[in-house]
Amino acid sequence: MLQLAILGRIQLQYGNLDVLLLVVIAWALQKNIGLQDVIWIALFSGGLIGFISAESFWLVLIIYLLSGLVAFWINNHVWQFSILSMSLCAVLFSLLHLLAFAIWLQFSGANITLAQSMETVILPSVLLAFFASIPVYLVIRELYVWIFPSEEEV
Repeated sequence: MLQLAILGRIQLQYGNLDVLLLVVIAWALQKNIGLQDVIWIALFSGGLIGFISAESFWLVLIIYLLSGLVAFWINNHVWQFSILSMSLCAVLFSLLHLLAFAIWLQFSGANITLAQSMETVILPSVLLAFFASIPVYLVIRELYVWIFPSEEEV
């Protein structure tokens, strides 16, 4: 709801902020989170956005699931510095998502070139995702600590 009502309206040229993708990535980067939880939140979020957007349902679902799985893998196997992982995954998967959508539009017969979409939509959206990645991560971190308190806090 927050994505549709408030944060989804933030624009830079024609680029939009995909808050739900950032939430999926931030949730996957939390400590002691299970793979099954990441898969469920990614499938739910991807399905929700797939039903309400003009994009291909399966394209959105695959991108969201892939972003959650890769962020989970990076957090558990590569880096332990979650904020850097969040920024990297936000840029990478926003770029991948929008490039896949632009290519899908080309196959659908839309009258926009890849260079135009890169200049007016993709790069501004990736920049917005980069700037919003840290605040979204911090909010999701606080929510995670509030929902699943550690043994010392209980």
